[in-house]
Amino acid sequence: MNRKDDHIRYALEQPQKESPFSVIRLSYEALPLFNVSDIKTDVSIFGQTFPYPIFINAMTGGSENAKKINERLAMLANAFNLPMALGSASTLFENPEMVETFSIVKTVNPEGFLIANLGAHHPIENVEKVIQILQPDAFEYHLNVAQELAMPEGDRHFTSWSKNIQIAAKTLKIPFIVKEVGFGMNEHTMKRLHQWGVQYINVGGKGGTNFAWIENQRRTVPLQGLDDVGYSTPESLLRGKAITPLTLIASGGIQTPMEVVKSLVLGAKMVGMSRYFLRLVTENSHEDAVALLQTFIEEIKAIMVTLNVNTIDKLPEVDYHIEGGLWIR
Repeated sequence: MNRKDDHIRYALEQPQKESPFSVIRLSYEALPLFNVSDIKTDVSIFGQTFPYPIFINAMTGGSENAKKINERLAMLANAFNLPMALGSASTLFENPEMVETFSIVKTVNPEGFLIANLGAHHPIENVEKVIQILQPDAFEYHLNVAQELAMPEGDRHFTSWSKNIQIAAKTLKIPFIVKEVGFGMNEHTMKRLHQWGVQYINVGGKGGTNFAWIENQRRTVPLQGLDDVGYSTPESLLRGKAITPLTLIASGGIQTPMEVVKSLVLGAKMVGMSRYFLRLVTENSHEDAVALLQTFIEEIKAIMVTLNVNTIDKLPEVDYHIEGGLWIR
């Protein structure tokens, strides 16, 4: 079976643990100051304004099944004007005939905001080639050391990553993002990235798709210790929120409107979801998926009413409580 198809299958089969957001409680205001119609969910990022603080996080590409999923995701992105990140385009260097499994997104949603994606081991020449082929509006390098180490055919050389990131930060003319794939980041990593000129960081925390676990399903003898390394999404956001002027993007285990709002309260500017959207388009018709996502957005607005907040940029001012700790603003 195609490795990309393995990733899709195991991502859907992966057992779900308790959400890392369950330890975060938000302030509740019993006397509302706003009507639902007063709530504005638009957000400005990447030099553009989008109607909602959510986007379709990087998932797939590189197989016929992936093409079908990307087509359905692009239809949903088009319906709601959501940014969409593609899965890693590395397969294009080995199988250039697979380009349509990625480019289908632009065919379906030509005006949509598209993010292309490669592993940080790829040199700038590969980045420029992918940008030329896919014509994205932004580019992201992904960091996935735990996945590579668990992957039977994975990379074992990592010292080029820092150099490649620094070159990309200096040379790319479109927004440049560095993201983790599900193991989070600490403040030391984020400070280094900031020093190199990276403005956008997707923390990609633990709690969602665990690519070490997925790769371990493909191994004869699994490296199970790698399943548990890293930081949750809330931990990563709390570690990075003081590093200004970084723009933090949240992803990793975010499934519900409340988790979206909690991410924004903890300092994220935008929230990416993978598994949620994957299930949405694979288990529902397009019409039903649109209706379910509309309800998801309405719930975000309802939660904001209970917080007495009418715009996304005011959410970081909300008081929150970490279980076993103090109320914090």
